[in-house]
Amino acid sequence: MGLEQDQIKDDDVLVRFCLRQRECMDEQKWIELACEIGHEKLGLVALVLASDTWYGHRDTLLRIAEKLGALHAHPKLRKCLDQGFNLPRFANKLRGAARHIEI
Repeated sequence: MGLEQDQIKDDDVLVRFCLRQRECMDEQKWIELACEIGHEKLGLVALVLASDTWYGHRDTLLRIAEKLGALHAHPKLRKCLDQGFNLPRFANKLRGAARHIEI
């Protein structure tokens, strides 16, 4: 599988995780997942979700983003993007899934 296909598969896993967390937020689950997929990436996802009112849980997400180092993430953002993480695609996929998928 190529880098882009791997990233799309990872995005799907992350979308399902975020949808479950939207319904039942558990800060510890974010920390555990960060150990698997990367603190930088998940911290940025938390930061992006915290900045968008539709998702909710703003204070918790900001706390998660801070714990994962995303509040100082400019170099880390570049690393994630360089590794193929397409943040706009992920955000659109999550928003669409939230409208159409029940967990």
